[in-house]
Amino acid sequence: MRKKIFVTGGTGFIGRGLVRALLSRGIQLFLLVRPNSMERHGHLLAEFRHQAGGASSSLEIVQGDLCGDLGHVRSSLPYDLDAVFHLAALYDLGATRERLMEVNVEGTRKLLNLLRELEFGGTLHYVSSVAVAGDHQGRFTEEMFQCGQKFQHPYNRSKFEAEKLVRRIADVPVRIYRPSAVVGNSMTGESPRLDGPTVLFPILEKLRRWLPPSAPLVAFPLGGRLNMVPVDFVVAAMDRIAHLPGLDGKTFHIVDPRPLPTEKSLTALLEATGGPRIRWVLPADPALLFPGIADTIRESGAARMLLHQILAGEGIPPSILDARVDGARFRCANTVAALEGSGIQCPPLPDYVDRLWRYYEEHLSPARNVDARRGQALSGRRIVITGASSGIGRATAHLCARHGARLILVARRKEKLQELCQEIEPLAGTATAYPCDLSDGDACDELISAVLDREGGIDVLFNNAGHSIRRPLDQSFHRFHDFERLMRINYFPAVRLTLGFLPGMVERRDGHILHSSTMGTMGPSPRFAAYLPTKCAFDAFCDCLAAEYADRGIAATRLHFPLVRTEMISPTAEYAGAKAMSPKEAAEIVIDAIVERPRQVLPPLGYVMRLSALFGPRFYSQVLNLLHHLWPAGEDLHPELEPDRNLARLLFPAPII
Repeated sequence: MRKKIFVTGGTGFIGRGLVRALLSRGIQLFLLVRPNSMERHGHLLAEFRHQAGGASSSLEIVQGDLCGDLGHVRSSLPYDLDAVFHLAALYDLGATRERLMEVNVEGTRKLLNLLRELEFGGTLHYVSSVAVAGDHQGRFTEEMFQCGQKFQHPYNRSKFEAEKLVRRIADVPVRIYRPSAVVGNSMTGESPRLDGPTVLFPILEKLRRWLPPSAPLVAFPLGGRLNMVPVDFVVAAMDRIAHLPGLDGKTFHIVDPRPLPTEKSLTALLEATGGPRIRWVLPADPALLFPGIADTIRESGAARMLLHQILAGEGIPPSILDARVDGARFRCANTVAALEGSGIQCPPLPDYVDRLWRYYEEHLSPARNVDARRGQALSGRRIVITGASSGIGRATAHLCARHGARLILVARRKEKLQELCQEIEPLAGTATAYPCDLSDGDACDELISAVLDREGGIDVLFNNAGHSIRRPLDQSFHRFHDFERLMRINYFPAVRLTLGFLPGMVERRDGHILHSSTMGTMGPSPRFAAYLPTKCAFDAFCDCLAAEYADRGIAATRLHFPLVRTEMISPTAEYAGAKAMSPKEAAEIVIDAIVERPRQVLPPLGYVMRLSALFGPRFYSQVLNLLHHLWPAGEDLHPELEPDRNLARLLFPAPII
């Protein structure tokens, strides 16, 4: 007679492998799946059904949520279950304490109550975590549980409290499994996510891009050991242990019995990338080399805040620092004994890390996952785009809509906005037109109120609307109104909108301000004395904003575009032959900035301009002055430069300033 087994969390990272292993044994399996996950896991469930048919097993999907009403689950399960595998848990280091406790602790409590109502008499296989060790230092055996440890992260606490429930309330035979950080398959590298030390892969990828492979890296002894296990080992070990007799009441550490020291693990990760490697590990701990200083830094709240911001900037949950358990040395005598003679053992990290890296590069790297990452960053996000009726704004709106964004389009020309909304209608996103003359302060305030009333707040503000004037100063002596007009268009509206939408972003601790600036602010050039200061002004505003709100989830990005072929330059005849970026190319930069949230985006030439203006300001001004005279804006000056002008016109069909 086939065994009847109930599995929770069977669509998760470990769960899907375990379900495959169980189905291969010819069983009757009942799989709990949340109703809102049925569509997302459709292909996986179809695979399970196909495997069940070929292995003389059967599979029944039971829709339900351990955080909800389990009445339907109770009526769908038989009373003579032989085993229950409880893997369902929330593994999200960014989740709130309340949510982690609801899913991991209360969900476990509800399952135990359900089993009691079913008069379950089989074995409960509960998947805990080495996170229950908390901040324990030193040896941590499988028999240890409560040993005075403290918990810096609510995830660790939630797993501890859930295991405590299983130990105290469960009145059936129990086997507890505590895996360490689970990474991809050791044979294929396959992984749905980055976990443990592999969350560093995006940083290591950047390091490889910035530094040559020959660049030597130096490390201090970091202390502790990074214990990680490939998912195929975890599944094989659990499947083996679960089907051996006489092991009820025991706990099993599914860990690497010989984990590498932290610095050696990092060395292995670096070697897999093919980039720079750690060449030397200094023999002394920094605390010995700099007595007092290291402890001060370690205990410094300011240092911790800065480190958190650096990690968040790289897309790594800063709370990973609190969730680590690298101070404990996990013993696994029960696991070793149970696996003896099976050939199942944890491979050493250097034997499979290159496969993890290869899979990351091919499937998880931001460089290979552009559309998926854009969809994740933009879908459902409320994005305000000013100057949306043409140029960069219009192209950005189209691109955002393709990825499911909720667009709030702002411009003066109502008919152009309505036309754009019609173009967006067939796409995945939605668009609402808000005609507004942003140079009118009252109209700007009305826009803010209307958007907040209708949308409830926004997630992204792209200050793109603007105007440019290219005119030398000697033609502007009696045109002070040009300077006032550009500030009313380019600076004040952007500040007004930011101040209007920022409080809601701060309250949600999430928001992004983007500013369409120009590469010209890196080394201001002639003839733009009215235009460039307006862009410099909002650049400085963004810098101040970032400095004040970096710890509150608010990003501010300056987009220093080169020349873009928009309506703003089309009336200028001398730019007709100039090399310029298309609005679509500029929109790609905007979308990537929304995804990556950098502080600034600057083309390579912009860095050259900035360095030239910084380290050789006088010479830089002299060169620009020469260019100013090579392309005179009025009557020809310096006739002795005419041969040079002819050469310059031959090399450059349009002015370069």
